[in-house]
Amino acid sequence: MTTETDLSMRHLIDHVVDGVPGVTGALIASADGFVLAARLPEHVPLDAAAIAAMSAATLGLATRLVGLGGT
Repeated sequence: MTTETDLSMRHLIDHVVDGVPGVTGALIASADGFVLAARLPEHVPLDAAAIAAMSAATLGLATRLVGLGGT
């Protein structure tokens, strides 16, 4: 079942991909690394789940580094 939130995320992704020159794909992921919505180029073999997981790992690392740097 598609929810209103799903449709809103899809609309946002479509708006970015269609409206920004040079952007060929976009992905919205949770902080846990789960794909919430994605539109990736079909001609390139990309794994949305892997991209989401790497994004979550990068966010976690960046958060940790900022914490080590102090306030």
